[in-house]
Amino acid sequence: MKYFMLVFSGLLIVFIFSAAFFAFKLFQKRLYRAVFIRKFGEFGDKHAHMAFFPTYIILSVADMIVWSFHKRRIQLFKSVYAGKFDHLINFMEKKDKALAAMLKAYFCPKDNLKQIRQELRLAPNDTRLSIMAGLSADAKNDFKKLRLIVNKLSALKLDAPAKALFLYLRAKICLYDGDMYAASHDAAIAAALFKKQKAVREEAAAYMLLGEIYRFCAVYDTAQMMYDSAYKLYQSAFSQAGWANALAAKAMLLAGQERFDEAAVLFRESRQTFKLIKLTVKEAEVINQMALLNLMRNRYTASVKYAKKAMDKHKSADNIQGEAYAAELLALSFLKQQDYPRAIEYAALAQKKYKTVKNYAAYLDAAFIEAEAWFKSQKLSASAHVCRQIIKMSNQHKTNFHIANTYTLLGLIYIQLQDFKRAEKLFKSSLNKEQINNRYSGIATDYINLAYVEKCVGNSALAKHYLSSALNEAKKYNDTDMCAIINSQLEKIT
Repeated sequence: MKYFMLVFSGLLIVFIFSAAFFAFKLFQKRLYRAVFIRKFGEFGDKHAHMAFFPTYIILSVADMIVWSFHKRRIQLFKSVYAGKFDHLINFMEKKDKALAAMLKAYFCPKDNLKQIRQELRLAPNDTRLSIMAGLSADAKNDFKKLRLIVNKLSALKLDAPAKALFLYLRAKICLYDGDMYAASHDAAIAAALFKKQKAVREEAAAYMLLGEIYRFCAVYDTAQMMYDSAYKLYQSAFSQAGWANALAAKAMLLAGQERFDEAAVLFRESRQTFKLIKLTVKEAEVINQMALLNLMRNRYTASVKYAKKAMDKHKSADNIQGEAYAAELLALSFLKQQDYPRAIEYAALAQKKYKTVKNYAAYLDAAFIEAEAWFKSQKLSASAHVCRQIIKMSNQHKTNFHIANTYTLLGLIYIQLQDFKRAEKLFKSSLNKEQINNRYSGIATDYINLAYVEKCVGNSALAKHYLSSALNEAKKYNDTDMCAIINSQLEKIT
């Protein structure tokens, strides 16, 4: 009995010490995870257009450190806490070369993205490397590369964290392609998976993406809910850059609803935050949005002032994408002021810079501004040339650019050239595109243009038929202004 009690006591002591050890390790694990997530996030917040580092990989890094030797563990923890990551990268070089390459690419992106490509060649099925390459391509708006990575990931077996990131990246591609249903479906599932995994920054990014999708579809209430949710999540993650982004996105949403004063307040708050944390590029992006806000309010002098200020800031930060957008806003401002030579000049500059960063959707937008400026200055051959270039490029690069407007403009050019047969063909092409996208205003406009063509060639019956079709479209959406215009034209034919 005495020996039994001794053995039992010994086992109890071992159990207590083991339980205490594992309880301490569990506490340590939670601490390391929280600190690593915070510090990786803080690093990303200091750099504009930085891809977030996947939370599930940060957790695996933290767990590896927790079980390393005491002296090494303390050294690594202190260096990460101080925002210095060289020791961590050196430690990972010996443990996991692919993971070390990812860390290098994140903390020294200019020098080490090549290493990820090298590691991918050695381990083509390593989903971590593919996801990191995808996030990097997304941050740079390199949709051609992103599409290749997403297609590759779709053929691989993915665990839950990797699947969430895959869906998030695929939603980005769907949005770029203009497939809003698929984009919202993938982004919503990704957001739910991120929430389950407690990946706060990724969940916030998914809500930001959903906000963009719903804003694009004019579902304003839902878009605002998404931006508000993202804002709260970024606050919980202590991400000033994140919540400033959410504020700017919400401001843009309010501007779209003509709630201009509310939008201006949010833009000022967002800009001030970016200025405070010294993110010049992000501050310049908000200034671009303030230029757009003034453009929407028909305050062209102010829009030019803000766009030029944004362009200077983007130029100083060597951000070509931002420069391109500022040039596009200047082109729009001058187009509205009927200063067509300067509109053409800045539209051409925007195209040049968008092409450099391979943002073909934005390139086509800028090209359309140039085509409009040539048309309004009665340089019809120049306008037609740009329109044909737009159609050619839109066939080469799949984007969410609305090509129907280009067919309409080209049709209007041929009306002025008295080539009604070509004009009719172009308006029908535009009508087909509008019907695919279910845009009633575009459909009605194309019917009105077709009616005008038929009226010009003396076919009153068909002109009346097209106007009646346009009226039916306008009535579906209770567009009283358009209905009045169409009715007045019907009366003239009758």
